[in-house]
Amino acid sequence: MKQQNCDSKIKKVLVIFILVTFIILVLDQLTKYFMVKILTTRTNAINIIRDYLRLNLVFNPNLIWGIPLRNYFTYYFLPLIGVGFVIYLGIKAFTKFEAIIWGLILAGALGNFIDRVRLGYVIDFIDMGICKYRWPTYNLADSALVIGMLLLVIKIVFVKGK
Repeated sequence: MKQQNCDSKIKKVLVIFILVTFIILVLDQLTKYFMVKILTTRTNAINIIRDYLRLNLVFNPNLIWGIPLRNYFTYYFLPLIGVGFVIYLGIKAFTKFEAIIWGLILAGALGNFIDRVRLGYVIDFIDMGICKYRWPTYNLADSALVIGMLLLVIKIVFVKGK
């Protein structure tokens, strides 16, 4: 009976991992599609919250925060290794919290990897800052990746157990 409960729990955790990954990945790709449609014809950004938060289309051919590393290994092979490792960790997740963490990280990595393979660049559109002091423009995949990493740090530092 205990084995059956354990198998059921593992299946639920795996379903959460897959659902989080799928939902965030679909939302990321949809928002990028619509932002390209909406923002391509504009010459200036759309202010959402004054100048603090705006929509501004950027095609980023570089890595995180615009770091230029132009070789096949860093653009394609290294992310594939990372995606494979995160899939492994997501499948091995013990708790729902871990499944959410790995689902967010996987969706973020896959969302930008899909852009890079399909287009040769990543579509970014969320622009935050004050006047000329701006954070690098980002997208939903970047947000999911950062939130997943922050949750992972919280889990490592504050959550007891496995």
